[in-house]
Amino acid sequence: ADASQGLGFIITMPARCNLVIDAGNTRLKVGLFHSGELVWTDLLQDYSQLSELSLPSEYAVSGVIVSSVGVEPRRILAQLDTTVPTHVLGSSSHLPFANHYSTPETLGTDRIAAVAGAYYAFPDTHCLVVDAGTALTCDVLHASRGYLGGTISPGLSLRFQALHQHTARLPLVDAQGDVPLWGTSTADCIRAGVVRSIVSEIDTFAEQLAGQIGSVHVLLTGGDALLLHGKLICRNFVHPNLVLHGLNGLLELQCKGHYNTL
Repeated sequence: ADASQGLGFIITMPARCNLVIDAGNTRLKVGLFHSGELVWTDLLQDYSQLSELSLPSEYAVSGVIVSSVGVEPRRILAQLDTTVPTHVLGSSSHLPFANHYSTPETLGTDRIAAVAGAYYAFPDTHCLVVDAGTALTCDVLHASRGYLGGTISPGLSLRFQALHQHTARLPLVDAQGDVPLWGTSTADCIRAGVVRSIVSEIDTFAEQLAGQIGSVHVLLTGGDALLLHGKLICRNFVHPNLVLHGLNGLLELQCKGHYNTL
């Protein structure tokens, strides 16, 4: 924090920080960044909790960025008691890389923020960004060409729920427990089928992508990232706050007005 010398005492000023908000399909993740470092984070169950958000007193918010895929951004902004510059991430936001998505207005802002996080963490590197949340999204960042696109499929919980809800007798199972090559009970069969299918999906994509563009960094984020990490064959890195880091970098970019015109 900044400090100034007064009449025999020191006045400590709150450090200026960026507040980043990632509103996903099920929860909101918020973070404070000071000088590019994530200094505080919290997980909220509902956007209405933002009005009661208690930030550390040693920090003062100087800018806000919001990414939302599940809630209308205006509802989130209405919960914030702040007059600082605020940016809602969208298709017209400035990006540090070229965007080759053919329908940018339909591209989830969480996906573009995760790709931005990969861009800032591994510049000049081919990256496959895997966000394992409610949906499983895999996005391709080319070292020189920029964002190429990706895939969307059901995440782990959705796959388990679909088997339970759309069959007559299959039980609801989760990913916790052993994942055998083949199961000897119905629960084990479901767990083996669901978890191994998603692992195979990621490994196959990473292998085929490397065959086309060269060596890639596989980055995992999202609620199921740690669960999948040790089961994948491809070398991968877990970055639980990848989206938040991407949002912070994108907020800085909007403030500076520097962006890619490709």
